[in-house]
Amino acid sequence: MYESRFVVVRARGIPIGVSWSWLLIAGFLTWWLTNQLFPQRYPGLSTGTYLAMAAASALLFFVSIVLHELGHAFRALNEGMKIEGITLWLFGGVARFLGMFPSAGAELRIAVAGPLVSAALAVLFGLLVTAGQPLGLPVPVRGVLEYLAAINVLVVIFNLVPALPLDGGRILRSLLWKRRGDFPSATRTAATLGQAFGFLLGAYGVYAISQRQMATGVWVALVGVFIVNAARAEASYGAVDGTLQRARVGDLMTPNPVVVAPGTTIDDLLLRVAGQGSPLPAYPVADQGELVGLISLQRAGSIRPEDRASRTVAEAMTPRERVAVLSPDTPMRQALGAIQASDEPAVVTEGGRIAGLVSILDVARVLQAHLGPNHARPRRRHRTVVGGVGALAALVVLGVVWHPPVYVLSPGPASDVSHDMTITGVPARIPSAPYLLTTVRADQHAALVDIVEMFRPHRAMVTTADVGSIAFQDLMFEESRVLAAAAAAQARGISVTLTGAGVQVIGTTAGSPAGGNLRTGDLITAIDGAPVHTEFDLQDAVRSKPAGTRFGLAVERDGKGLTVTTTSGKGKDGPVLGIVPVTRKIDVAGPFKITFVHRDIGGPSAGLAYALAIADALSTAGQSRSDVVAATGTIDRTGTVGDVGGVDLKGVGARRQGANLFIVPADELAAARGTVSNVKGVASLSDALALLSRAP
Repeated sequence: MYESRFVVVRARGIPIGVSWSWLLIAGFLTWWLTNQLFPQRYPGLSTGTYLAMAAASALLFFVSIVLHELGHAFRALNEGMKIEGITLWLFGGVARFLGMFPSAGAELRIAVAGPLVSAALAVLFGLLVTAGQPLGLPVPVRGVLEYLAAINVLVVIFNLVPALPLDGGRILRSLLWKRRGDFPSATRTAATLGQAFGFLLGAYGVYAISQRQMATGVWVALVGVFIVNAARAEASYGAVDGTLQRARVGDLMTPNPVVVAPGTTIDDLLLRVAGQGSPLPAYPVADQGELVGLISLQRAGSIRPEDRASRTVAEAMTPRERVAVLSPDTPMRQALGAIQASDEPAVVTEGGRIAGLVSILDVARVLQAHLGPNHARPRRRHRTVVGGVGALAALVVLGVVWHPPVYVLSPGPASDVSHDMTITGVPARIPSAPYLLTTVRADQHAALVDIVEMFRPHRAMVTTADVGSIAFQDLMFEESRVLAAAAAAQARGISVTLTGAGVQVIGTTAGSPAGGNLRTGDLITAIDGAPVHTEFDLQDAVRSKPAGTRFGLAVERDGKGLTVTTTSGKGKDGPVLGIVPVTRKIDVAGPFKITFVHRDIGGPSAGLAYALAIADALSTAGQSRSDVVAATGTIDRTGTVGDVGGVDLKGVGARRQGANLFIVPADELAAARGTVSNVKGVASLSDALALLSRAP
């Protein structure tokens, strides 16, 4: 589980490696810091700066994890233990020890060493943060230091939870071991607490997912699963120690193995062992009774068949200095580390005589005999079945309770707006034909329902960010109707003006100058001292000067007035601030008064349908129509028609309501073709009116 895929560096001979799974968390952490944490805490910086901060923070965080694990490893070396290595993997880092802890005190000192290192790092980064402002450190540098101080504090707190396999669980086990004098009993207690803690984290993860906190929920649940499995592994470790605590090497070794002379050819060795019923994995090599090495069958078998008659054992053996040598009286708990550290058996000597061989296979044989010959396999199958059923149940529960942050789009109803408005002050009539506004239905389901929905025809999926705030969608719908009235009046030769109570910011463009200064919900009331009533006042003021001009904006934020300075940028049609605006309390002033009935609809795409209906109502031609006209498209005060998206789904809804003409923005004509018998694209209200005047 913790195997390193490649070794990065060595410290005091300890290989420090990285598993490929570590790249997943490194990538996720960098993304999260770049797009969420740092922009929220330090607004106004560039995307490149956030990315640099995130990369530095992720790298130094994992350096901190390695230092934490080195604290454990160096202490273990001082206690006489062997270290297989340190691995960075999906859930952070782990130091892999070989053998059993020599004593309760040793385990306590090893367990405490890691949190002490993390605490020291937290203090160091905290001091640098405190000194950063007087020293004039840039905001990005201070931001990285603040994150590192906080994350190391979190590492300390989390690791001190008294539950195996966390450091706090090892501390608890060492104290119970010292008090009870029984390592297996102490392990069972600490492992039980570990499993309980893991299940608690898993339950919280599922709850967080049900509350649509996707990233937090999935991560916490995965950590919970890991802790449960690791706690069970620790319980097995305790059972192994209980079995081996009174055993000695002489009890487990294979006695009196065949001893091979150094000059024996590989052919002779293989012929000699082939006659044995159960050949050993390796054989001692001795010269006049003195151990000089160990020859394994794997090494011997790697010699090419044509060379085996001429190659000797001495040429292929593992030399004496690299062979683990033990005494029959060595306790197995003490010897286990040496046995685990080598791929070959250890040689057992007594009084200078070769007495036997002992390998990890001998340990496994004794454990199987202690647990019973049929214990391991059925239990493994049982755990596999239980684990599979549990995983399936978890997926089903997740699919039912989790609502992903997406909406499933489907054709919505098409509604006639001909009777939605009341016009007074000028001659007006009931429109001569039904004018249908078209909609898209956006539903948020549980995950399993979303999967089923996506297999149904006429469905699409968008994120919640694409849909945006429902409250702002309502504002955009109301504004689109007023703009439709202004555009329709002008199309009929009636002069009108627009009024409003300021510009509401309902979003900012990524990377725009205003993105770090203005916030969603801000109300802009003046620019460089000039009052701003509508978004068009703001637009005209910004476009009157070249891109890069600095403006002072009077803004109302959270009930308080303040001045915000920002710079314009380059846009497709001229200088822009990079905000998504809507005019608060927008209205049309002129010789007529128009009021609308309430509709529970959001977004600006109904503008074209209302403009057509109002223009028809203001017409004096008196022409009647027999067709049913459906339309979608945004509208501005000049009558320009803009794109809306989802025209294919809207066309399906229009066809269901009997529409035989569907008018869409010109750029979206291709997407709408085939939904209604007659689909036309227009760029302006005047184009649409000309189209209707020509149609029968």
